[in-house]
Amino acid sequence: EAAGHPERNGVDLFVQVTRDGDNSGYIQYRLTNNTQLTKTCDNACWVDYYYEGEYHRISGPQILPLGDSEVTLEPGENVSETVSFPAGTFNRPGRYRFCFQDVGEIEFAIFEDGYLLVGSGAHWMGGTM
Repeated sequence: EAAGHPERNGVDLFVQVTRDGDNSGYIQYRLTNNTQLTKTCDNACWVDYYYEGEYHRISGPQILPLGDSEVTLEPGENVSETVSFPAGTFNRPGRYRFCFQDVGEIEFAIFEDGYLLVGSGAHWMGGTM
């Protein structure tokens, strides 16, 4: 089943992706409220894999280490956390995206040799290689 896009609400998402030898990984993320309003978003994230022209969810929504079911950010405030994904999550070369509910997504690509590319350059890569 194809995965939808998270809603955006004025909070910026930045990520750093690390992949381990057992195809597990860590995604360190930062949420930044660049608006003049207090923003609240659901505290849940997941990873999708691009296959046959669509993204498909490969990890269930996770409540992140922030602790609550929602994250509230005052104007200019940011918060950073790291979420881990189990062995096998990143087991294929190809195109992935990290999604944060109510904030958006960041694409990243994993190449055959294990090289990771995060951000704007990742979208050119097709599904499976």
